[in-house]
Amino acid sequence: MPMFFYAMNPISSSSKPKTINRLHSLDFIRGVALALMVFHHAIMNVRYVYGLDLFAFQEEYWFIDIGRPIVLAVFLLVSGISSVFSKNNLRRGFRMLVFGFMETLVTWIIDRWIAPTGVIYFNVIHVIACSIFLYTLLMRSENRCSVSVLSDATSVNGVTHVAPEEDELDISREKIALAVAAQQKTLRSNRRIALLVIFGAAGIFAAGLLEPLLPASSDNGLFLLFGVPPRGRDVMDGMSLFPGIGFFLIGAAVGHLLFPKPWQGTTSFRDSGKNEKRFDGRLPLLMRPFCFLGRNALWVYIFHQPILHILLSLILGPPTF
Repeated sequence: MPMFFYAMNPISSSSKPKTINRLHSLDFIRGVALALMVFHHAIMNVRYVYGLDLFAFQEEYWFIDIGRPIVLAVFLLVSGISSVFSKNNLRRGFRMLVFGFMETLVTWIIDRWIAPTGVIYFNVIHVIACSIFLYTLLMRSENRCSVSVLSDATSVNGVTHVAPEEDELDISREKIALAVAAQQKTLRSNRRIALLVIFGAAGIFAAGLLEPLLPASSDNGLFLLFGVPPRGRDVMDGMSLFPGIGFFLIGAAVGHLLFPKPWQGTTSFRDSGKNEKRFDGRLPLLMRPFCFLGRNALWVYIFHQPILHILLSLILGPPTF
């Protein structure tokens, strides 16, 4: 796994440049998952919106309970890995939340005044927004705890290990400080990974525990977080917070595990067009569209459905609601 990431974007972990190129391997994986998601929505529209008796495999067990969850899990894992490179996850989370609210508002207007297509109340954008907020909260809590532990450890080491006569021990206070800092850095990294794995695993297992307890529909809006649709209303592209938030946090743990500290918070997610063209020129032709989709995942996800409906309407005629 690490070799795949480094091979597609070889950067020395010892260097710490001012601007590091974005990880194109993540773009590629995200782009593949997004392409499969768009394909799913396209065939779903053909069968259920335009009323053609095609793509019946969507109703099979392997597609509903295996294929679709795997694609969503990969998408969320990559989103979690990407979070370790963001300079401001809180701003990123609010941006996702705003896009999710706009998505809900637009689909509600369309469903109420134009055509009964259903409303997107809570889907993958909302799940990613909630996951980013939880990730930020966990990291800030861990940071405060680590600062406290580091202060105590430095004080203890300063008293117990620094002798009055440095010449006798042939060691300096600077060496002790560096050793303590390195030890605490490793401990802090391990604590972060463990914390993310614990909460991520809890989020994944919570889905199995909650599923038999949830109603088929509910008048309580809070149940939307668990994938329960409102009673008497059509829902489009619904998704539960669990296990999605768990996969996101596991992805964040993988990000902290695979990539060294100099990469975190410094990788540019907005490469110049020149850099993108230079890298794309080294890729096989078939891989370039997926990297493009991965670079623009949010915009593709927001606008792919309107584009699909326009194209399908031109090819198949008006939808049958």
